[in-house]
Order: sequence, then C-alpha cells, then structure tokens
Amino acid sequence: MNRRTVLSLCLLAIAGALGLGREFLFVNLNYQIDHLIRGTPYSYAHSAFQHWAQPCSADQLGTMKWVLSAAFATLNLALAIGMCRIHQPLRRLTAIVTAIFVVIAVFSVGLHLLSGDHGWMHAASVQLAHAIQYPIPVLILWALSLSVRPSAD
Repeated sequence: MNRRTVLSLCLLAIAGALGLGREFLFVNLNYQIDHLIRGTPYSYAHSAFQHWAQPCSADQLGTMKWVLSAAFATLNLALAIGMCRIHQPLRRLTAIVTAIFVVIAVFSVGLHLLSGDHGWMHAASVQLAHAIQYPIPVLILWALSLSVRPSAD
C-alpha cells in the first residue's frame, strides 16, 4: 500500500469517527433541548449525556449546537482539503472546495435567519448545514481521487 492510500484511509477513518461523534452529540442535544422546552418528565438523551448537560438551559444547549455545527463543518473542510492535498490531481480543487463550503455555510445561515425556524426555508437550511457537517464531501473527493490519474508534476 502506498503512502497516499494509507493517508486517504486514515482521513476516511477520521471522517467516519467525526460523523459518528457528531451524530451522537446532536441526537442527544436535540433530545435534551426537547425535554427542557416541553418540560417532559424524562429525557431520551443518553444518561451520560444527561448528566453532563443537566446544568445547561435550552438556550445554552442551542448555542452549543451552533458552535458544534461550525466546528464540525470546519473539521470536515480541513479533512476535505487534506484529501485534496494528498492526491496530486485534486490539489487544484482546494480553493473550489473551500469556496463551496463557505457558500453553503453562508446560504444555510441566511436561509435560517430568513425562515424564523419554520417552513421550507428552515428545512433547506438544516439540510445544507448537514451537507458540510458530515463526511460526505470527503468521501466524494476520495472517490474522485480513484477516478483520476496522478499527473507527471
């Protein structure tokens, strides 16, 4: 196995672990926020998560979701750039990938601010945000790297 293959597999493993971690955090954040807002007698969040999040208000957990969203998008951008840099033919895509991430993030936040947390714009903003918070762009770049040949640079 060559160095690029090993590095690609390492990035894919990291991306997968980040995706799993993100899913665990956000599912439990949403359960805990729902519990606090609706005042239900119990929360569906994982018991360890409940213990950790117990002193937080719904507003604090909502702020945490925004911070974590930005962090996961940034980490996935870094992994996507890393995948571009590992594979010579993809290096020229680094600026394009970065621009796409930024445009999606800005458009997602814009739709969210315009939507007032309701309707199709809110749903679209969430889906756009998910597109850059999960490892799908890294997987797409990896698949693309399999289909292009290294240049003679």
